Amino acid sequence: MTKNDARPEAKLIWDFMDEFLVECPNCQSKAIVFCRTAGTPRMSCTACVKTMDLEARYLTLSFGGEPPVDPYFNIPLWLRIPCVGHTLWAYNQQHLEFLRAYVTSE
Repeated sequence: MTKNDARPEAKLIWDFMDEFLVECPNCQSKAIVFCRTAGTPRMSCTACVKTMDLEARYLTLSFGGEPPVDPYFNIPLWLRIPCVGHTLWAYNQQHLEFLRAYVTSE
């Protein structure tokens, strides 16, 4: 892993909450949770074509749960890996890229 010279611009967890990569509860493949029109969350799996919709509601943020889950459906996140006795997780590819840039910076 190569080091970067500069640390990435600071962001908040909210900056990564436009979509969540999750484990499909039907087939365990990668699925996406996103908000449709009027804030209605949807889970969609491209492997088995399962979809789930929720009425608009408040997010439920839970940090430290095992496994880490998305804040709408409470489905396990797809991007997670054991790391020094805990679980390192990311909501989506953008979040993962930010984490990579942060830990490889000087």
